[in-house]
Amino acid sequence: MAAIRGVCFCILLILIFIQIQLPISAAALLELEEISGSLRINPMNFTTSARFGVDCELTQRHRLSGNLTLESTSSQLLGLTFHDWVFDYHPSTKRQLSLKYNSPLITSSDLFRIIHKDFYSEKHLALVYQQQEPHLVVVVAEQVPSKTRLPSFVGFGQFALSNDPWTWQISAARYDSQYYPEFGRNWGEIVVLETGVEHDSFSLEAGWGYLQRHDYQEESLDFNQSQALAVNLQVNSAQISFAPSFRIIGREFDWPLTKTKPYPNDRIGFGTQTRFNAEPWRITFNWDRFKALSSERTYATTNLQLEYGEANQSISAAVHWHPNRRVVLGYRRGDLTIEWRPDLPQIKYRRQIGKHEISLAGSSLNLHRIEYRYNSNLSLHLIYKFEAKTGRQFYYGALRLNSGNGWCEIKYGQSDRGQLTAGFNHSPHLEVSWGWSW
Repeated sequence: MAAIRGVCFCILLILIFIQIQLPISAAALLELEEISGSLRINPMNFTTSARFGVDCELTQRHRLSGNLTLESTSSQLLGLTFHDWVFDYHPSTKRQLSLKYNSPLITSSDLFRIIHKDFYSEKHLALVYQQQEPHLVVVVAEQVPSKTRLPSFVGFGQFALSNDPWTWQISAARYDSQYYPEFGRNWGEIVVLETGVEHDSFSLEAGWGYLQRHDYQEESLDFNQSQALAVNLQVNSAQISFAPSFRIIGREFDWPLTKTKPYPNDRIGFGTQTRFNAEPWRITFNWDRFKALSSERTYATTNLQLEYGEANQSISAAVHWHPNRRVVLGYRRGDLTIEWRPDLPQIKYRRQIGKHEISLAGSSLNLHRIEYRYNSNLSLHLIYKFEAKTGRQFYYGALRLNSGNGWCEIKYGQSDRGQLTAGFNHSPHLEVSWGWSW
């Protein structure tokens, strides 16, 4: 189905080319960019692929870019994927119209980030219009995945006016999955009103949001509505910066097109951050006091960090009172970084010498981790972790050779991405991969 939609997308582009009479041949657009493959052992899995790329300025106002991938696997003889296809039209330097297929959307600039670029899929088709002075964004998209797990039709609009030093902005979005016999239907609406002012010595931003969510399943309708208010102020002087904030975030203020919520829901309270900078001294004090709207639970943050030194060499001490009491001591010199917690037997060490990089970590949970990297045309990456209490161990190794436009890699296991407690339950496997790009 995704390949059929990709072909339809290309046919639509051809019709556009004919309409605007662009003198272009397919051979001039399509170029082989990369051939790659991989072989995984235990379980056995074989994959080969060829990626073709397009990036062409058709005229001064039209541009086309995208990728086409042919893939063969042990479970599928041949697959065709169209991804990252974008056709841009620039009527002027301040306006842009984009037709996107299986390509990232946009991330909205409102306080609550009500739409994120990563919500797209292989079946995703979108039309995006953007302009400046005044600021206007309109997005219409279909087959958008979201946290509701049902692909939805999405509409988004944002409009802003500026009258120096003030700015006013309104953002709104709606999603609708339509009806699926097995899963029901999800739909919802949100609107965000914002204002802000910015001077040399201070800035202020405030935003209010209101949302409704409807979840229909098995002849049962679940309706939720919620509001949120956020106010952020920052006052600056030569050496001191003071940033107080106030927030009321409703318990159900959870929008399915927001990837990472900038503010936790079910909160009311104040927060402050104070910075003092008198080189070579730097002091930062954070104080937050929030309470749950639905219970008596409180959320407190109190910490003080003192740093002395220059950009490439410094010592630091951080004292945390809330939510957990702890002290962290640090030392940094060039590529060497050391962190130590006196209250717990925990230390972090990182050092880079030329092409070699080593990092050590240990915690009070009797977890110990060592990582080594060698970065060159022949690169090596090793990770070993050990849990003393249970005897569990973790291994990861990767050897990669880069030569000209080609590369090959042999890998055992899966990287823990720097997480001390992650990866112990993964079953390691051996994988060989290779590629050639132009």
